[in-house]
Amino acid sequence: MRRPKICVVLLLSSGLIYWACDHAPTAPETAGLGYFPLQVGNRWTYSLTYPSGTYWLKHEIVGITTIGAHDYFVFRRTFDLAVQPDTTYYRTDGRGRVFINWQGQDALYIDFNRGVGESWESYGEYIAKINKRNFQSKVPAGRFQNSIEVFFDYPPAIDDELWEVYAPGAGRVEIRGQIGIIQLQSAVVNGVEIN
Repeated sequence: MRRPKICVVLLLSSGLIYWACDHAPTAPETAGLGYFPLQVGNRWTYSLTYPSGTYWLKHEIVGITTIGAHDYFVFRRTFDLAVQPDTTYYRTDGRGRVFINWQGQDALYIDFNRGVGESWESYGEYIAKINKRNFQSKVPAGRFQNSIEVFFDYPPAIDDELWEVYAPGAGRVEIRGQIGIIQLQSAVVNGVEIN
């Protein structure tokens, strides 16, 4: 008589454990394999140096919103040269792929799982690829091991390429392109200060 009750309890327990593991939210630091940390309160300060001076660009995750079938982290961006801040929406699938809500559509932004040289269609007609990985990047905020460089090309335009460098635990640390070089100066990521 006791045996069936124990089996039922064990069966129910294992079912709850399976459900909890399958439906648990992805930890922010692992959602983008650590390269795209998503947590409300994360913030980054970048510098963009022109011959005329240095300008500041700030990103901060200010909330979460639902658009269509997905929850997105809300990035507010402010820039010294811009009158108004703007907003961008990102999410991850918890398996190293980052999506952006681009003109109301869910679009693959970065796939950190791809090998060097592997490309994909990104947002807004950009073609992206992993340019290199497992190198040390150095910016004013520090040195970062196991960095990944992602290359974005916009085929309809000449000279509209971007190189973005991501570091685990820090996120985007550098952007290079026609506009110049943008580098991370400081950040607070998942409660940890980087500077």
